[in-house]
Amino acid sequence: MTGLSSLLLSRMTAKRNVAPLIIDASTSLFTARKAGPATVRILKIKDVIDIAAIPARRGAEAMMRMSAIYGDRFRLEPNALAVSLNNHNPVYHVPPLLCNLSRAERQESWMIWECITPGVAKLVKLADDERLLVVRHYGTTEISVADYFRQAHGAEGDDLPAIFASVAKKLKGPIGPQAFDHRFITEDVPYALVFFDALAQAAGIEMPITRNLIELTSALYERDFVAEGHTLERLGLSGLSSSGIIDKTMNGFAA
Repeated sequence: MTGLSSLLLSRMTAKRNVAPLIIDASTSLFTARKAGPATVRILKIKDVIDIAAIPARRGAEAMMRMSAIYGDRFRLEPNALAVSLNNHNPVYHVPPLLCNLSRAERQESWMIWECITPGVAKLVKLADDERLLVVRHYGTTEISVADYFRQAHGAEGDDLPAIFASVAKKLKGPIGPQAFDHRFITEDVPYALVFFDALAQAAGIEMPITRNLIELTSALYERDFVAEGHTLERLGLSGLSSSGIIDKTMNGFAA
């Protein structure tokens, strides 16, 4: 779930004095788009998806439940923080949409992968490199956006432009956003980029590219995405040390 939404769920259930098994996934199982009022086009069932359990000690049970339904495609992470930090969607959603905003506003039929040109891919990599600084600080599994596409989609290529070209060829879709108010911004900025930046600030890490993306989109969309987003205070992690944050994402909130 984006930005430790699983931990928010743990907080909510604890207030009701229940402690269910919560299974967190780094991304959706399918690459799919709505094709009609009652139809969905599935372009790809992803090959590898990271999951974690809250509480972490029930990880084996989480793997068993997910594999029984969806098959052997899951990789167990030690805590939910690792899953949320390896949510790659915001780094390859926000920069390409900003760079192709006129296409979305004109409702053009455009494929996002094809429109990640070398310059746009560089912006994606700059944002991803900052995310990886946070990953390394908290000691979670390090998966670059390039490696994610290699693992989840079988993409090929030595650099991001080649990888995105490979994804375009393999998936032949989906069509990119066709609206200004799209979840690539309105969800991925407050619930992911703001979350990354909040963790970075707690660790004393500078994320100028990410911070600029947050401020730019907040201005363009006339919304305070930081106020809306997953800050440490909203997640119940304010004032905790790095080890305290990791511990909370392993054990959740007590019922």
